[in-house]
Amino acid sequence: MTTNDASPTNNTTSISRSTTGTQGKGDCVNGYLSGSMCVCDDNFHGSQCDLISNEIRPGGGPFTAKVKATVVVLNKGYSMDLIDKTSEEYKTFEARFENEIRKLYESVTGYDGVRITSIKRGSVVVEHEVLININLINGTEQYTTAVRELNETLSGTNCTSNDPGFLEFDVSRTQVQDRALDVSALCSELIPEDMRQYFSGVNESNKLLCSSNCSSKNPEFFNCNAGQCSISKAGPHCYCKTSDQFWYTGDRCANSVSKAGVISGVTIGLAVLALTIITLLIIVSRRGKNKTKERLIDNEQSWFDVWDGEKFEKGQIKNSDSNSTSGVQRPEYDSVDFRPALDKVDRTIKVTTARARVGH
Repeated sequence: MTTNDASPTNNTTSISRSTTGTQGKGDCVNGYLSGSMCVCDDNFHGSQCDLISNEIRPGGGPFTAKVKATVVVLNKGYSMDLIDKTSEEYKTFEARFENEIRKLYESVTGYDGVRITSIKRGSVVVEHEVLININLINGTEQYTTAVRELNETLSGTNCTSNDPGFLEFDVSRTQVQDRALDVSALCSELIPEDMRQYFSGVNESNKLLCSSNCSSKNPEFFNCNAGQCSISKAGPHCYCKTSDQFWYTGDRCANSVSKAGVISGVTIGLAVLALTIITLLIIVSRRGKNKTKERLIDNEQSWFDVWDGEKFEKGQIKNSDSNSTSGVQRPEYDSVDFRPALDKVDRTIKVTTARARVGH
Protein backbone atom coordinates (compact mmCIF):
# COMPACT_ATOMS: atom_id res chain seq x y z
CA MET A 1 0.00 0.00 0.00
CA THR A 2 1.13 3.57 -0.56
CA THR A 3 0.03 6.71 1.23
CA ASN A 4 -1.59 9.52 -0.66
CA ASP A 5 0.33 12.06 -2.71
CA ALA A 6 -1.46 15.34 -3.33
CA SER A 7 0.49 16.16 -6.49
CA PRO A 8 0.68 14.02 -9.65
CA THR A 9 3.77 11.91 -10.13
CA ASN A 10 5.15 9.91 -13.01
CA ASN A 11 6.08 6.89 -10.91
CA THR A 12 6.77 3.38 -12.16
CA THR A 13 5.74 0.55 -9.88
CA SER A 14 5.17 -3.18 -9.77
CA ILE A 15 1.58 -4.17 -9.36
CA SER A 16 0.21 -6.30 -6.55
CA ARG A 17 -3.25 -6.84 -5.21
CA SER A 18 -3.84 -5.52 -1.71
CA THR A 19 -6.67 -5.74 0.76
CA THR A 20 -8.25 -2.82 2.51
CA GLY A 21 -9.17 -4.67 5.70
CA THR A 22 -12.08 -3.30 7.63
CA GLN A 23 -11.38 0.39 7.10
CA GLY A 24 -13.96 2.45 5.24
CA LYS A 25 -13.28 3.83 1.77
CA GLY A 26 -14.67 7.30 2.45
CA ASP A 27 -13.81 9.46 -0.58
CA CYS A 28 -10.85 7.23 -1.46
CA VAL A 29 -11.49 5.90 -4.98
CA ASN A 30 -8.76 3.23 -5.02
CA GLY A 31 -7.84 2.79 -1.39
CA TYR A 32 -9.24 3.24 2.08
CA LEU A 33 -9.57 5.98 4.66
CA SER A 34 -7.24 5.97 7.66
CA GLY A 35 -8.14 8.85 9.95
CA SER A 36 -8.41 11.82 7.62
CA MET A 37 -5.95 10.49 5.01
CA CYS A 38 -6.44 8.15 2.07
CA VAL A 39 -4.14 5.14 1.95
CA CYS A 40 -3.91 4.21 -1.73
CA ASP A 41 -3.80 0.77 -3.32
CA ASP A 42 -0.60 -0.09 -5.17
CA ASN A 43 -0.11 1.92 -8.37
CA PHE A 44 -2.50 4.68 -7.27
CA HIS A 45 -1.83 8.11 -5.80
CA GLY A 46 -3.48 11.49 -5.28
CA SER A 47 -5.39 12.97 -2.37
CA GLN A 48 -8.33 10.66 -3.20
CA CYS A 49 -6.29 7.83 -4.78
CA ASP A 50 -7.90 8.72 -8.11
CA LEU A 51 -4.67 8.94 -10.15
CA ILE A 52 -2.90 5.86 -11.49
CA SER A 53 0.80 5.34 -12.15
CA ASN A 54 1.86 6.12 -15.69
CA GLU A 55 3.87 2.91 -16.03
CA ILE A 56 3.01 -0.39 -14.34
CA ARG A 57 5.41 -3.34 -14.50
CA PRO A 58 3.70 -6.57 -13.46
CA GLY A 59 6.82 -8.60 -14.26
CA GLY A 60 7.15 -11.76 -16.30
CA GLY A 61 3.81 -13.37 -15.56
CA PRO A 62 1.85 -15.50 -15.66
CA PHE A 63 -0.79 -13.28 -17.24
CA THR A 64 -4.38 -13.87 -18.23
CA ALA A 65 -5.10 -13.87 -21.95
CA LYS A 66 -8.68 -14.03 -23.22
CA VAL A 67 -10.06 -16.01 -26.13
CA LYS A 68 -13.55 -14.98 -27.26
CA ALA A 69 -16.01 -17.80 -27.99
CA THR A 70 -19.74 -18.16 -28.71
CA VAL A 71 -22.06 -21.13 -28.17
CA VAL A 72 -25.82 -21.47 -28.76
CA VAL A 73 -27.73 -23.35 -26.05
CA LEU A 74 -30.71 -25.25 -27.43
CA ASN A 75 -32.33 -26.70 -24.31
CA LYS A 76 -32.80 -23.44 -22.43
CA GLY A 77 -35.64 -21.01 -23.02
CA TYR A 78 -34.74 -17.36 -23.48
CA SER A 79 -35.99 -14.85 -20.92
CA MET A 80 -35.47 -11.11 -20.52
CA ASP A 81 -34.15 -11.86 -17.04
CA LEU A 82 -31.09 -13.40 -18.71
CA ILE A 83 -29.85 -9.93 -19.71
CA ASP A 84 -30.25 -8.64 -16.15
CA LYS A 85 -27.09 -9.66 -14.30
CA THR A 86 -28.74 -8.95 -10.96
CA SER A 87 -31.68 -11.32 -11.53
CA GLU A 88 -31.85 -14.74 -9.89
CA GLU A 89 -32.39 -16.45 -13.26
CA TYR A 90 -29.19 -14.93 -14.67
CA LYS A 91 -27.14 -15.89 -11.61
CA THR A 92 -28.48 -19.46 -11.70
CA PHE A 93 -27.73 -19.86 -15.41
CA GLU A 94 -24.28 -18.27 -15.04
CA ALA A 95 -23.29 -20.73 -12.32
CA ARG A 96 -24.63 -23.68 -14.34
CA PHE A 97 -22.88 -22.59 -17.56
CA GLU A 98 -19.51 -22.02 -15.88
CA ASN A 99 -19.68 -25.36 -14.09
CA GLU A 100 -20.67 -27.38 -17.15
CA ILE A 101 -18.44 -25.66 -19.72
CA ARG A 102 -15.45 -26.19 -17.45
CA LYS A 103 -15.74 -29.91 -18.14
CA LEU A 104 -15.15 -29.18 -21.83
CA TYR A 105 -12.44 -26.56 -21.48
CA GLU A 106 -10.32 -27.94 -18.63
CA SER A 107 -8.23 -29.97 -21.05
CA VAL A 108 -7.19 -26.82 -22.94
CA THR A 109 -3.58 -25.78 -22.19
CA GLY A 110 -3.49 -22.96 -19.63
CA TYR A 111 -7.27 -22.94 -19.02
CA ASP A 112 -8.12 -20.72 -16.02
CA GLY A 113 -11.87 -20.18 -16.19
CA VAL A 114 -14.67 -18.65 -18.23
CA ARG A 115 -16.51 -15.36 -18.10
CA ILE A 116 -19.90 -14.62 -19.73
CA THR A 117 -19.89 -11.28 -21.56
CA SER A 118 -23.45 -11.30 -22.95
CA ILE A 119 -26.56 -13.43 -23.50
CA LYS A 120 -28.69 -12.81 -26.58
CA ARG A 121 -31.92 -14.07 -28.09
CA GLY A 122 -31.79 -16.80 -30.77
CA SER A 123 -32.36 -19.79 -28.55
CA VAL A 124 -29.82 -18.65 -25.95
CA VAL A 125 -26.66 -17.21 -27.53
CA VAL A 126 -23.89 -17.12 -24.92
CA GLU A 127 -20.86 -14.95 -25.74
CA HIS A 128 -18.01 -15.59 -23.32
CA GLU A 129 -14.28 -15.27 -22.74
CA VAL A 130 -12.08 -18.28 -22.07
CA LEU A 131 -9.27 -17.27 -19.71
CA ILE A 132 -5.82 -18.68 -20.51
CA ASN A 133 -2.66 -18.36 -18.38
CA ILE A 134 0.47 -17.46 -20.37
CA ASN A 135 3.90 -15.90 -19.87
CA LEU A 136 5.72 -13.50 -22.17
CA ILE A 137 8.69 -15.72 -22.91
CA ASN A 138 6.61 -18.03 -25.11
CA GLY A 139 3.20 -16.41 -24.67
CA THR A 140 2.43 -16.23 -28.38
CA GLU A 141 2.90 -19.99 -28.79
CA GLN A 142 0.84 -20.71 -25.67
CA TYR A 143 -2.00 -18.52 -26.89
CA THR A 144 -1.99 -20.03 -30.39
CA THR A 145 -2.07 -23.53 -28.91
CA ALA A 146 -5.01 -22.65 -26.65
CA VAL A 147 -7.04 -21.24 -29.56
CA ARG A 148 -6.41 -24.37 -31.63
CA GLU A 149 -7.43 -26.69 -28.78
CA LEU A 150 -10.62 -24.71 -28.13
CA ASN A 151 -11.62 -25.03 -31.79
CA GLU A 152 -11.01 -28.77 -31.67
CA THR A 153 -13.01 -29.13 -28.46
CA LEU A 154 -16.09 -27.24 -29.64
CA SER A 155 -16.13 -28.24 -33.30
CA GLY A 156 -17.53 -31.70 -32.69
CA THR A 157 -19.32 -31.11 -29.41
CA ASN A 158 -23.06 -30.70 -29.15
CA CYS A 159 -23.39 -30.87 -25.36
CA THR A 160 -21.41 -30.42 -22.18
CA SER A 161 -22.02 -34.04 -21.17
CA ASN A 162 -23.62 -37.18 -22.53
CA ASP A 163 -25.73 -37.40 -19.41
CA PRO A 164 -29.31 -36.09 -19.72
CA GLY A 165 -30.12 -32.63 -18.38
CA PHE A 166 -26.84 -30.99 -19.42
CA LEU A 167 -26.57 -28.05 -21.81
CA GLU A 168 -26.92 -28.85 -25.50
CA PHE A 169 -25.26 -26.78 -28.25
CA ASP A 170 -25.95 -25.97 -31.88
CA VAL A 171 -22.61 -27.08 -33.32
CA SER A 172 -23.14 -25.16 -36.58
CA ARG A 173 -23.23 -21.85 -34.73
CA THR A 174 -20.26 -22.39 -32.43
CA GLN A 175 -17.48 -19.82 -32.93
CA VAL A 176 -13.95 -19.30 -31.56
CA GLN A 177 -12.20 -16.03 -32.37
CA ASP A 178 -8.86 -16.88 -33.94
CA ARG A 179 -6.44 -13.99 -33.75
CA ALA A 180 -2.92 -13.18 -32.58
CA LEU A 181 -2.12 -12.49 -28.95
CA ASP A 182 -2.92 -8.90 -27.95
CA VAL A 183 -0.23 -7.90 -25.46
CA SER A 184 -2.14 -4.73 -24.55
CA ALA A 185 -5.11 -6.87 -23.54
CA LEU A 186 -2.95 -8.48 -20.87
CA CYS A 187 -2.98 -5.16 -19.01
CA SER A 188 -6.78 -5.10 -18.87
CA GLU A 189 -6.82 -7.50 -15.92
CA LEU A 190 -4.50 -5.18 -13.99
CA ILE A 191 -6.09 -1.79 -14.76
CA PRO A 192 -9.50 -0.53 -13.54
CA GLU A 193 -12.12 -0.82 -16.26
CA ASP A 194 -12.71 2.95 -16.54
CA MET A 195 -8.98 3.52 -17.20
CA ARG A 196 -8.13 0.61 -19.50
CA GLN A 197 -8.61 2.64 -22.67
CA TYR A 198 -5.69 4.88 -21.67
CA PHE A 199 -3.15 2.03 -21.35
CA SER A 200 -1.17 -0.04 -23.80
CA GLY A 201 0.83 -3.22 -23.15
CA VAL A 202 4.41 -3.63 -24.33
CA ASN A 203 6.65 -6.71 -24.23
CA GLU A 204 9.84 -5.25 -22.82
CA SER A 205 12.55 -7.94 -22.71
CA ASN A 206 9.94 -10.65 -22.06
CA LYS A 207 8.38 -8.60 -19.27
CA LEU A 208 5.06 -6.83 -19.49
CA LEU A 209 5.01 -3.04 -19.32
CA CYS A 210 1.61 -1.37 -19.08
CA SER A 211 2.15 2.23 -20.17
CA SER A 212 -0.46 4.98 -20.06
CA ASN A 213 -0.92 7.79 -22.57
CA CYS A 214 1.31 9.85 -20.27
CA SER A 215 4.27 7.56 -20.99
CA SER A 216 6.52 8.15 -23.98
CA LYS A 217 6.45 4.37 -24.51
CA ASN A 218 2.75 4.47 -25.35
CA PRO A 219 1.94 4.67 -29.10
CA GLU A 220 -0.56 7.46 -28.31
CA PHE A 221 1.76 9.52 -26.11
CA PHE A 222 0.12 12.59 -24.57
CA ASN A 223 3.05 15.02 -24.45
CA CYS A 224 2.77 17.60 -21.67
CA ASN A 225 6.03 19.35 -22.67
CA ALA A 226 7.01 21.44 -19.63
CA GLY A 227 4.29 19.88 -17.46
CA GLN A 228 3.48 16.72 -15.55
CA CYS A 229 0.99 14.24 -17.01
CA SER A 230 -1.34 12.10 -14.91
CA ILE A 231 -4.14 9.66 -15.70
CA SER A 232 -7.54 9.61 -14.04
CA LYS A 233 -10.79 8.04 -15.20
CA ALA A 234 -11.33 11.24 -17.23
CA GLY A 235 -8.13 10.54 -19.19
CA PRO A 236 -4.71 12.22 -19.40
CA HIS A 237 -4.33 15.69 -17.92
CA CYS A 238 -1.36 18.08 -17.84
CA TYR A 239 -0.29 19.90 -14.68
CA CYS A 240 1.89 22.80 -15.80
CA LYS A 241 5.07 23.54 -13.89
CA THR A 242 6.58 26.88 -12.88
CA SER A 243 10.30 27.63 -13.10
CA ASP A 244 12.36 30.54 -11.81
CA GLN A 245 12.11 32.25 -15.20
CA PHE A 246 8.80 31.09 -16.71
CA TRP A 247 5.17 30.21 -16.16
CA TYR A 248 3.80 27.49 -18.47
CA THR A 249 0.23 27.48 -19.78
CA GLY A 250 -2.01 25.66 -22.27
CA ASP A 251 -3.63 22.22 -22.22
CA ARG A 252 -0.23 20.71 -23.12
CA CYS A 253 1.87 23.26 -21.14
CA ALA A 254 3.50 24.31 -24.42
CA ASN A 255 3.20 28.08 -23.90
CA SER A 256 5.82 29.84 -21.78
CA VAL A 257 5.39 33.24 -20.16
CA SER A 258 8.46 35.13 -18.95
CA LYS A 259 8.17 36.22 -15.33
CA ALA A 260 10.57 39.13 -15.92
CA GLY A 261 8.55 40.25 -18.93
CA VAL A 262 5.29 40.14 -16.98
CA ILE A 263 6.80 42.07 -14.07
CA SER A 264 8.28 44.69 -16.43
CA GLY A 265 5.02 44.98 -18.32
CA VAL A 266 3.01 45.40 -15.13
CA THR A 267 5.48 47.99 -13.82
CA ILE A 268 5.36 49.99 -17.04
CA GLY A 269 1.60 49.71 -17.13
CA LEU A 270 1.29 51.02 -13.57
CA ALA A 271 3.69 53.87 -14.38
CA VAL A 272 1.65 54.84 -17.45
CA LEU A 273 -1.53 54.65 -15.41
CA ALA A 274 -0.05 56.85 -12.68
CA LEU A 275 1.18 59.39 -15.26
CA THR A 276 -2.25 59.43 -16.89
CA ILE A 277 -3.94 60.07 -13.54
CA ILE A 278 -1.51 62.90 -12.69
CA THR A 279 -2.06 64.49 -16.11
CA LEU A 280 -5.82 64.34 -15.69
CA LEU A 281 -5.56 65.91 -12.23
CA ILE A 282 -3.46 68.78 -13.63
CA ILE A 283 -5.96 69.38 -16.45
CA VAL A 284 -8.89 69.35 -14.03
CA SER A 285 -7.04 71.71 -11.68
CA ARG A 286 -6.27 74.18 -14.47
CA ARG A 287 -9.84 74.13 -15.68
CA GLY A 288 -10.95 74.95 -12.14
CA LYS A 289 -8.63 77.95 -11.98
CA ASN A 290 -9.80 79.21 -15.37
CA LYS A 291 -13.40 79.04 -14.22
CA THR A 292 -12.52 81.07 -11.08
CA LYS A 293 -10.75 83.69 -13.20
CA GLU A 294 -13.73 83.89 -15.55
CA ARG A 295 -16.02 84.51 -12.57
CA LEU A 296 -13.77 87.39 -11.38
CA ILE A 297 -13.77 88.94 -14.84
CA ASP A 298 -17.55 88.63 -14.99
CA ASN A 299 -17.85 90.41 -11.62
CA GLU A 300 -15.51 93.21 -12.78
CA GLN A 301 -17.49 93.58 -15.98
CA SER A 302 -20.69 93.85 -13.98
CA TRP A 303 -19.13 96.59 -11.80
CA PHE A 304 -17.91 98.42 -14.90
CA ASP A 305 -21.35 98.20 -16.48
CA VAL A 306 -22.82 100.00 -13.45
CA TRP A 307 -20.53 102.97 -14.03
CA ASP A 308 -20.61 102.77 -17.76
CA GLY A 309 -23.56 105.18 -17.92
CA GLU A 310 -21.52 107.85 -16.11
CA LYS A 311 -18.40 107.75 -18.29
CA PHE A 312 -17.39 111.00 -19.97
CA GLU A 313 -15.31 111.93 -22.94
CA LYS A 314 -11.90 113.54 -22.91
CA GLY A 315 -12.14 117.24 -22.14
CA GLN A 316 -15.21 116.80 -19.87
CA ILE A 317 -15.43 116.76 -16.07
CA LYS A 318 -18.12 115.39 -13.88
CA ASN A 319 -20.46 118.01 -12.51
CA SER A 320 -20.78 117.41 -8.82
CA ASP A 321 -24.17 119.04 -8.87
CA SER A 322 -25.49 116.69 -11.43
CA ASN A 323 -27.03 114.62 -8.65
CA SER A 324 -29.20 116.13 -5.99
CA THR A 325 -28.64 115.53 -2.32
CA SER A 326 -31.82 113.60 -2.34
CA GLY A 327 -30.20 111.03 -4.60
CA VAL A 328 -32.40 111.90 -7.54
CA GLN A 329 -30.64 112.17 -10.86
CA ARG A 330 -30.84 115.63 -12.53
CA PRO A 331 -30.23 115.06 -16.21
CA GLU A 332 -29.84 118.76 -17.04
CA TYR A 333 -26.64 118.80 -15.00
CA ASP A 334 -25.32 115.49 -16.08
CA SER A 335 -22.13 116.91 -17.58
CA VAL A 336 -20.67 120.27 -18.53
CA ASP A 337 -17.81 120.83 -20.93
CA PHE A 338 -14.76 122.24 -19.19
CA ARG A 339 -12.44 124.16 -21.48
CA PRO A 340 -9.79 126.46 -19.80
CA ALA A 341 -9.56 129.95 -21.46
CA LEU A 342 -5.88 130.77 -21.28
CA ASP A 343 -6.36 134.11 -23.05
CA LYS A 344 -8.28 135.32 -20.01
CA VAL A 345 -5.36 134.70 -17.64
CA ASP A 346 -3.59 137.82 -16.29
CA ARG A 347 0.00 136.94 -16.64
CA THR A 348 1.15 140.06 -14.73
CA ILE A 349 -0.18 138.82 -11.41
CA LYS A 350 2.56 137.53 -9.20
CA VAL A 351 2.05 134.36 -7.29
CA THR A 352 3.51 134.46 -3.81
CA THR A 353 4.37 131.26 -1.97
CA ALA A 354 4.92 131.29 1.77
CA ARG A 355 8.34 130.23 2.96
CA ALA A 356 8.43 126.92 4.64
CA ARG A 357 9.12 126.99 8.34
CA VAL A 358 11.05 124.34 10.16
CA GLY A 359 9.75 123.63 13.61
CA HIS A 360 12.16 123.19 16.52
